[in-house]
Amino acid sequence: MLVANIVDPFSDQAAKGAIAAAEQLDVNLIIVPGKYICQTSYSNSDTVYEYQYNNLFAYVNSGNVDAACVCTGTIAYANTDNEKKAFLDRLGSDMPVISIASKIEGYEYVVFDNTESVRNCVNYMIMEQGKRKIAILSGYIDNSDYKERLEGYKLALADNGIEYDEELVVFCNPSRACREDAEGLLDRHPEIEAIVCSNDDMCVAVYEICADRGMKIGTDILVSGFDDMDYAEKLEPPLSSVRASAEDLGYRAVMNAYTLLEGNEITVRNVPTRFIPRLSCGYVGSRLSDIDIYLQSKEDRIGKLMYFIFGGTENCRDA
Repeated sequence: MLVANIVDPFSDQAAKGAIAAAEQLDVNLIIVPGKYICQTSYSNSDTVYEYQYNNLFAYVNSGNVDAACVCTGTIAYANTDNEKKAFLDRLGSDMPVISIASKIEGYEYVVFDNTESVRNCVNYMIMEQGKRKIAILSGYIDNSDYKERLEGYKLALADNGIEYDEELVVFCNPSRACREDAEGLLDRHPEIEAIVCSNDDMCVAVYEICADRGMKIGTDILVSGFDDMDYAEKLEPPLSSVRASAEDLGYRAVMNAYTLLEGNEITVRNVPTRFIPRLSCGYVGSRLSDIDIYLQSKEDRIGKLMYFIFGGTENCRDA
């Protein structure tokens, strides 16, 4: 399993899910931590040589592993789909390769449901909070994940008879480095009532901008993200976000790799997501617990939860 920076929250959670699947299947799992193949948003004197970690990826090939699960969506989070494909092509074509969090032509994949949860988020802003002037900070359009999230935004506008306005869509670096683009958006359109961000990291920049301008998030403007990172609920105010479990992606990727090695067809490629409303979108109801989320999930997620509860013993299968 190829992951990005091992201290990256996504890598950590994806690895946990992969380990659970490997233990359940009784297979050997080798986790190979590199860094990123794209220009990161935090380049400085301490990180300028981080690319050297990526040499580890060159050791993964059909001569020493039976299959590879690749966290393409984080290792190449700001790359185009063509660049991601070139990265996967280096692994060779003699073994199953599962792309995690990024749908790449010619490769099997496990991805989040990017569209419906963003659609639910924007519908919430419109139907529950009465907002009509909603902008989106999108990652680059040649990235399939961000294209699908933008599609969810468009569908929600159509659901409510609101015309799509290209002026309210900004394609930019999908990280805190989007700050300049976000400031420009607010300068051009001070009437904006809500901003949908393509991930939580972008929201951090929006929070900083709003603080500098004396804008109160949750009342003066609504803000939502995607990924529901560990820090999302700790922001002030707590960030509304799409709950997307990297742990589930890692688990499903290993399961699917094993399915291919057994000569069977993959049937599950999409991991469900869910919009979690919080105060940044004006939500003041009771907090949804993690068990609430699991109970509304599909069977494979329930199975993984039972595995953790019963430690992978026979009791797990009996339950």
